[in-house]
Amino acid sequence: MPVCCAPGRIALLVFAAAVVPRLAVLFAGPWADPERAIFDDSRRHLVLAENLKHYGSFGLADEEPARAWYGVFELRKANGTLPAPDAHGLYPEAFRTPGYPLFILATSAAAGGDVRAALFVQCVFGAFAAVCLYRLGLTLGLGRRAAVAAGLLWALHPGLVDRDCQFMTESLFNSFGVFGLSAAAYGPRGWKGWVLAGACLGFAGLVRPLAALYLPAAGYYAWRRADRRVLAAAVVAAVTLLPSVGWAARNAAVGNGFRVTTVGDMTFFYHFAGYTLSEERGADWQKTWPERAEEQLAALRPRVKPGADVFAEMRALATEELKARPAVAAKVLAKSWVKLYATHSLGEMYRLLGLEYRPTNLMSRYVLGEAAPDEPAPPPADAVLPLAWVGLNLAIAGLALAGTVVGLRRRRFAFVLPLAATVVLFTVATMSQGMERFRSPFMFALFLLAVAPWGLTRHEPARG
Repeated sequence: MPVCCAPGRIALLVFAAAVVPRLAVLFAGPWADPERAIFDDSRRHLVLAENLKHYGSFGLADEEPARAWYGVFELRKANGTLPAPDAHGLYPEAFRTPGYPLFILATSAAAGGDVRAALFVQCVFGAFAAVCLYRLGLTLGLGRRAAVAAGLLWALHPGLVDRDCQFMTESLFNSFGVFGLSAAAYGPRGWKGWVLAGACLGFAGLVRPLAALYLPAAGYYAWRRADRRVLAAAVVAAVTLLPSVGWAARNAAVGNGFRVTTVGDMTFFYHFAGYTLSEERGADWQKTWPERAEEQLAALRPRVKPGADVFAEMRALATEELKARPAVAAKVLAKSWVKLYATHSLGEMYRLLGLEYRPTNLMSRYVLGEAAPDEPAPPPADAVLPLAWVGLNLAIAGLALAGTVVGLRRRRFAFVLPLAATVVLFTVATMSQGMERFRSPFMFALFLLAVAPWGLTRHEPARG
């Protein structure tokens, strides 16, 4: 990526510090056994890539067997709103966007059909993103040592290392988010830089439909450097949003409605509203989720009339359930956001390496109060790695908060506000999904803010 190229040995060292652990995990685990890189959301993307390859169609022959997902499929079929299958028997997909399956298809085709190539490229992109972050820190006004520290946090944080070795969308989304912001902040001058920034974020929006959350930062960085400021921000925004608008038009054309994805509706209905119902009853969110999903489906069925948009009815029902218990919904959000900033991914790392992981449930037990009173405490030795990982995450979050305060006190608004806005927007967008993988898209902002207390220069960097 040209925008990541920074002169000198420091950039090379940051790249090496990032690529070595990623390739070490990749070759120690998923390269020998690709099944280790397949997680809950992976198979759908892999199947969509296969269907694109063999049929040129972005669709599935059937919905996933999970009752929550299949129940909506059945409702749409029953009320006549499910599009007819194509000539290959594939129903046009609206749940997932096409960016990641296309990436899997392109990388595997370049490697002679080897799907592991996607993981290798993700590791390389993740290492380039570390260099981008180092250069971005310099551009935004960090001292060299602080900028290197931010780049090394990206390079070495275990949550990002294991993310790049999975068949999941976060890795590619994270990298292209950083590429797009870097292009806006210090890429080519003029319209080429604006288009490059928008193109990176536009592709990211087809990988995960949240790229617009980067726009306040990206638009400001482009605006700040440009002579024609409004035009610069407008071009970045337009190029970012155009692919997603095009995909929404595709979904409308095939009968799925003018929407980029149905993920938000499903998450709002099954997770946020479902977890709120479980929390109200004092039930474990995860263990009772299948039961809760069936209950919500039963409540939804009588509301779905022939020809009605099932997803609109899901949103309406979920909104009613949340409005009826606002205090419980707020508690669910609070718990989820604690998890978002603190939780680790050690279980995923163990799986990548082919090891058995025994969950300690320390956060559930001691922070959130969710563990059963008769549930035995984990052996002390089992708690060392989870505590170290959680401690790292909490330290980063605490330092980021301190960096925000330092930046505001020094009136370095151009540094603090775009980064803080990115953190807040992604935090709100996660709703009830408090997991480390949902924190990863804004980790770059946390890292830059975390090194600011000692690394933020006292004077605004020169424009451009």
